[in-house]
Amino acid sequence: MRPRTIEDQDEQLDESVEVTPPTFLEDRLRIRDRFVLVVDNDPETHLALQMFLQVALEGVRVISASSPHEALAALRDRPVDLVVIGEHVRSTKGTPFIDLCHDRYPRVPRVAVGQQPSTRANATLPPPVDGRMAVSKIHELLGGHPEERTKALERAEAFQSEFAG
Repeated sequence: MRPRTIEDQDEQLDESVEVTPPTFLEDRLRIRDRFVLVVDNDPETHLALQMFLQVALEGVRVISASSPHEALAALRDRPVDLVVIGEHVRSTKGTPFIDLCHDRYPRVPRVAVGQQPSTRANATLPPPVDGRMAVSKIHELLGGHPEERTKALERAEAFQSEFAG
């Protein structure tokens, strides 16, 4: 028996379409090819964060900036999925860069590295930055799969052990 109206056809299509949840691989691809901008004027913190993220979060592309000027240029040049901002990074006018980033790019999640939590950040990492905590927070904000998060934390821990030793 064939449907007679468009509404009948739509109903029949709705009933025949089976919605399946995304697979682990599809979820894992959520963080692949994502861009994370690390902005910090402290070379040691900057390098450590960059290395942790590149090793632990496979497929995430890390962009580095050592000044607000470089960071704003990077934000203008390409879509960035998350920004990690050091606590002493300030604009040329003395405004904390996290405030400037919040005002100009409100939809881009921000992670602040600092002693005091920022109301302009989605997460705060107290210094010295713990690699596992950084990977966990950033992975969560990028919307990664919990199983991939566990693997990312294992990679971060292995790297942290190797880096410290």
